[in-house]
Amino acid sequence: MDIVLSRILKFLNGALVDDVMYRIGMFIVKRYTKIGCYTLDDVCIEGAFHKEDVEMFYRRLGFKTFNDFRDQMVSEKELRNNEIQLRMIGLQLRDYFKDLQLTMNEAEFLKEIDDIVDEIYQANRIVIIGSHFPSCLAVDFQTDLINLGKEVVEYHHNDKTFEFYEDDIVFFLTQTGRTMKRSDHCLEDAYIERSNIVIITQNRKIDAYGDHKANHMLYVLGKYDGIQFNYQLMRIFDLLRIRYYYKYYLKVDG
Repeated sequence: MDIVLSRILKFLNGALVDDVMYRIGMFIVKRYTKIGCYTLDDVCIEGAFHKEDVEMFYRRLGFKTFNDFRDQMVSEKELRNNEIQLRMIGLQLRDYFKDLQLTMNEAEFLKEIDDIVDEIYQANRIVIIGSHFPSCLAVDFQTDLINLGKEVVEYHHNDKTFEFYEDDIVFFLTQTGRTMKRSDHCLEDAYIERSNIVIITQNRKIDAYGDHKANHMLYVLGKYDGIQFNYQLMRIFDLLRIRYYYKYYLKVDG
């Protein structure tokens, strides 16, 4: 069963309109690591929300009171962190290369993963851009990285207030490149050129978004097979969160 954070992320990732439910969800995710310090009044005042809207949000998730909603997230945060640690026991990284068909050898690919992980650590926010199904595959990555203290959101062109910053790292998930073409000028209007860009794709002809060169390119082999690309994405996100955990969370935690 999904934890509350994962359920909120799935709602946000699939949101088609920038309405009050979307904004409350974004507010909760952004403050997830310190949500235990919030009261209902705090959320309403800081987020400029009506009390009735916040009540509707947590009731749609199955909670009768804000305290129940908040306390469940606090307890699940500890549970998720314990699960992350248990999953790391006895891990063999070579097992995560089985579904990947790479354009470089495994050592070179892992070096690229580690370089991206270093930029994730330095970044203030991780932004994911992709069509609906590939972005859904990022939910576990989002959930774990948020639990480990990072802000991870998905970009929606209908969020007219969204703006990219210099300390963002942006992941483009695009099998063929169509996702990038469909973005048109929306991302430029939101100042994406400020951010570090990572592109994950099967299309060797892609190396930039418009005039903005990617900082990192992760090419995987394939014949534009959507199912194959989805498996490859899951493995790449697994490698990113594993390496982040070992390089930074254990160091800080220990």
